[in-house]
Amino acid sequence: MIGLIKTRVLGAVTHVKNQQHCGSCYVFGMVGALEKTYAEIYKESGPLSPQQLIDCSGQDDCDGRSFIVSFYYVERNLYRLNLEKDYPSTFDGK
Repeated sequence: MIGLIKTRVLGAVTHVKNQQHCGSCYVFGMVGALEKTYAEIYKESGPLSPQQLIDCSGQDDCDGRSFIVSFYYVERNLYRLNLEKDYPSTFDGK
């Protein structure tokens, strides 16, 4: 429990995000899991962009896709994702 509190104080774990009408829970789960590791590796924290994974992993929509394909995209990009403020969500289903 102390580790969790400390992580939240440092900002490495962000708030719960709303996927709205986009069936992209696989992306939101993955981004949430990556935020702490990303902060430790790159010394930069903040909410990462779920929209980047939707747009760039080759899955391109909000109809529910594969966690594994998204993971391979992140792995190929050395676990680097844009921050949400730099690549905001559109949730237009495209």
